[in-house]
Amino acid sequence: MLAAPFREGEERQQWSDVTLEELFEEGSSSCRSTTLKKNVSSARQNLALREGLTKGSSSKIKEEQTAGFHVIYADFDSVLTPEQLNGPNLAAYAIASVEQCVRSGHAFNNGVRYLLENIEWGIATPLTAQYTNAILQGTQCNTLTDAEHKLLTQANWSPQNTTGAH
Repeated sequence: MLAAPFREGEERQQWSDVTLEELFEEGSSSCRSTTLKKNVSSARQNLALREGLTKGSSSKIKEEQTAGFHVIYADFDSVLTPEQLNGPNLAAYAIASVEQCVRSGHAFNNGVRYLLENIEWGIATPLTAQYTNAILQGTQCNTLTDAEHKLLTQANWSPQNTTGAH
């Protein structure tokens, strides 16, 4: 599941190219409501496309209000068995995803960045520490930022050959 939380007034740019300033434009509350609906719709479509749903929409893209946040997320069925769902396997997928994302032109949609941003947002699961440690061991780095940079460099990434940067 991918969660992209945002709260009115935050300045942090999230996973999409829509800034929070654009999301909550100045104006009357009806203007803000219309703008919010348009931008939520756009965020849903961008998430669907990012997740490989070519039509840009899906019943798998969901949203809800929770703890003061409006959350938009992709709710896909797991393709992993319970035995496969562990830190080392998640790390292997995340590490491999960096090169795949560079090749597809979306370098920053990789699994290492996903984990890093979830940690920054305070999202943790029982596997977060094991997943993080396995990435750090697998890349021989001290931080996830360093690991992602190393993997991007190995994949011959440069700012000129990517789209979707944050």
